Amino acid sequence: MTEDTKQPPNAIGPEKSVLSSILQDPVEYAPRAVEMGLTPQAFYHPGHAVLFSALVDRQARGGTIELVGMTDDMMKDGTLERLGGPAALAEIYTYAPTSAHFAEHAKAVLDCALIRAIIRFGTRIVSEAYQTPEVSDIVSRVELGALTLGKDAQDRSGYDYSLKTAYRELLQLLESDKGEGIPTGWPAVDQVTGGLHPGEVMVVGARPAMGKTSFAMSLAENLALHQGVPTALFAVEGKRTYLTTRLTAMACHLPAKRIRDKTLNRGDILKIKAKMKDTKQAPLFMDDRISNAVEIAAKIRRMHQQTPIKVVLIDYIQKLPAALPDERSNLRLRIINATDVLHQTCKALDIALVLLAQLGRDTKETDPQVSSLKESGSLEQDADTIILLGRKGEDPDDPNTPREKLIRIGKNRHGPCADLTLQFNPPTTRFY
Repeated sequence: MTEDTKQPPNAIGPEKSVLSSILQDPVEYAPRAVEMGLTPQAFYHPGHAVLFSALVDRQARGGTIELVGMTDDMMKDGTLERLGGPAALAEIYTYAPTSAHFAEHAKAVLDCALIRAIIRFGTRIVSEAYQTPEVSDIVSRVELGALTLGKDAQDRSGYDYSLKTAYRELLQLLESDKGEGIPTGWPAVDQVTGGLHPGEVMVVGARPAMGKTSFAMSLAENLALHQGVPTALFAVEGKRTYLTTRLTAMACHLPAKRIRDKTLNRGDILKIKAKMKDTKQAPLFMDDRISNAVEIAAKIRRMHQQTPIKVVLIDYIQKLPAALPDERSNLRLRIINATDVLHQTCKALDIALVLLAQLGRDTKETDPQVSSLKESGSLEQDADTIILLGRKGEDPDDPNTPREKLIRIGKNRHGPCADLTLQFNPPTTRFY
């Protein structure tokens, strides 16, 4: 048999066994099949797909499932012949004398379906690659497809839905030495939000020049340099040298402008070198290469294999390039897809995701609102926590004078919303 004529992977025996179990005990096994992720498309034999669909549909409508009735119904709607006739249905009914291996057989059906999906995906990618599209487009399609297939495999890997297991997980959390949240380093923020939560999304919104990047860099400093929390920062706009300058200014309490202008004295340079020596092993990873969300998701997975990343920061979400052609002229679609891909990746890896976002032009800097988020519908819906940065009254004219910044918790799944105050030092661009 040549490569081109090979039969796709399938599990005809397990398919019959699963269907037999549902026919014999539909109340028990029809819901279990759906819960495990079985769909008509998972079955290789077209007749088996038709029968599964009919069984689940009848069970959902509260109908009685028994051999004579199913035979009569499928004969009337013309689907019985696709299965092979009354004899084939009778054979399936008696195929599995016991349902003891239902879960094992259902998994075999799902595994073969996933492998067929991988083969179809690979074949399509090969075909598209020969059509010489843009390299970035084909790479994005590969990574997005792989991410989707990987998520499907993870979803089917076996999940215990029981309340007993849920209680056990809660008790383990309550009896652990530390809480679930990762401290941001700002006690006032942590008291309201509980910190950063693995698998959840925090959106930080502000108008330009209101401190989004400073907030992100200060958070990265608090996490990686002070607490040793592995953190990844993806900067869509700023260069890594620019970010490193700001991080150094914060850590050394030196004006960032003096570092950029190279107007440092001997003592400043010694201070910087000492701080670099102390913190060079800090688990902070910065990437300034402009990437779309799919590529960033792939990088996060690769980083996580080497170091267990706990927090990912994106500066900022609206500036991420399109991953697919139809996103290029549709900002809303781009944000929806980007947020979903990044969130699903971080959720699967138990990583807290922080998305910086820009507020609309109509925003009052002393009264920022969640509704001012650009494309706020998708961002507001996806976020577990939303923090808005604003002015605390009027800023002084002197750009070197420390000032207060409004930190508005505009959405909070873990508690109340509130207006807080953090101090901001303009020369070092640091929140504290």
